[in-house]
Amino acid sequence: MPHRLAVTTSYSSRQMQTSLSRRLTVGDVAAYLSQVEDRVSASTLEVAHPVQPDQTLDALNLHGGDRVVVFMQPPRPATLPATARPGDHTLTLRSGTTEFHSRGKRKLLVGRPDDVQGVIPDVDLREVVPPEHIDYVSRSALWLIYEGETWYVARTGQNQVMVNEYSVGEQRFPVSHGQRISIYRGSDNIAQSRPLVEFAVTVRTVAKDNSPQPTIEYGQERVSLRMGSEHTELNLRASGNITVEQLLAGIVEHSGHPQLLQQAQAYHMRLVAPAQRLPALDLQTDDFLYAPLHTQLTRSTLKLRDVHGHHIFDISAAGQDEEKRIGTRLQPNEFLNTIDIDLYDAFAATGNAPYVHRIRSPFLLRVNYHADEGIWWGRIAERSQIPVYLNTERLTSRAMPLTPGDVLTLGSNTSDYFARLEADVTNA
Repeated sequence: MPHRLAVTTSYSSRQMQTSLSRRLTVGDVAAYLSQVEDRVSASTLEVAHPVQPDQTLDALNLHGGDRVVVFMQPPRPATLPATARPGDHTLTLRSGTTEFHSRGKRKLLVGRPDDVQGVIPDVDLREVVPPEHIDYVSRSALWLIYEGETWYVARTGQNQVMVNEYSVGEQRFPVSHGQRISIYRGSDNIAQSRPLVEFAVTVRTVAKDNSPQPTIEYGQERVSLRMGSEHTELNLRASGNITVEQLLAGIVEHSGHPQLLQQAQAYHMRLVAPAQRLPALDLQTDDFLYAPLHTQLTRSTLKLRDVHGHHIFDISAAGQDEEKRIGTRLQPNEFLNTIDIDLYDAFAATGNAPYVHRIRSPFLLRVNYHADEGIWWGRIAERSQIPVYLNTERLTSRAMPLTPGDVLTLGSNTSDYFARLEADVTNA
């Protein structure tokens, strides 16, 4: 009988071995994890049972809502996070509308995940650095360390790091409330370059008269807890005779990391009623309770399609205000890193190569993404020599919103032009 199967891959995970009170429910544990871990938000947890390679899908006894999670490599051992204590200083990093919180943690890794090495940063820079620039970010860009009532920045990767106007070198550097942490490419000239991301720092003291901090009651019930960073879920339709070994081989091949096949382990996941007490789960040696680590990678992408060619130009913003520059190189073999979208090919498609018309400035448009509104705005570039029309209205230095279906026309008028672009906006 064919099965509809939800399969998720997890490259990086942390596992904690602990002993908890037998009075606790699964909901109690989920609530605690949601308080101490910035990327967990759960009212209950899943119980995970390992499945063997020779088992068939029919043998898994899948119920509605069950899924299979394939952990591509073993978890990294970790300690159950503690809550912040009265007198502690908690740290918040804010970029645009995105915030990262230390909660009770005393060390935060800032960087980007590594599927093969199993790195899970506490501050995932994919959430705030545009995708076209994320390859310039080290997997371990820096650590934030709380020690002696002070937070410190320790640079560990290739990126240059600034705290306000001070460059962080080999020695860790103190950071305090109201300062800014800026991360640059390793090769950037900081005096002339914009940072890949800039964080506003907030440091707060946990007051003694605050509302009680969440606690967890320890005891004699041995429990394994795992938190994992997941990839997109696949919805498969597969025969019940397929073995887990065959399923794993297909999933690993799809992942593009065939070298991980020998380490991959599949688990049958089932949500537990939050009122279920821990002893009633009867967890075996290789079973664990599981919570996914949520990552908000929502980005707004402005797509411009050349109506006379096959070119689609994309620019993205990730959770913060962004300004992008649209223009054209002036010669066919010229390279410009001062513009984000080069319309040279769109000009050439209409027979209007810039050098033929003696166009002198490469700058045509400036577009801004306003994170609080979720809207792209466009305006004419200061040195532009070419008029630009949004639908039928000529752009000026006053910004106008760009919406799906809008048409940008670059030329003397809407019928005699150098390039015409259809706009679309996607959020994903």
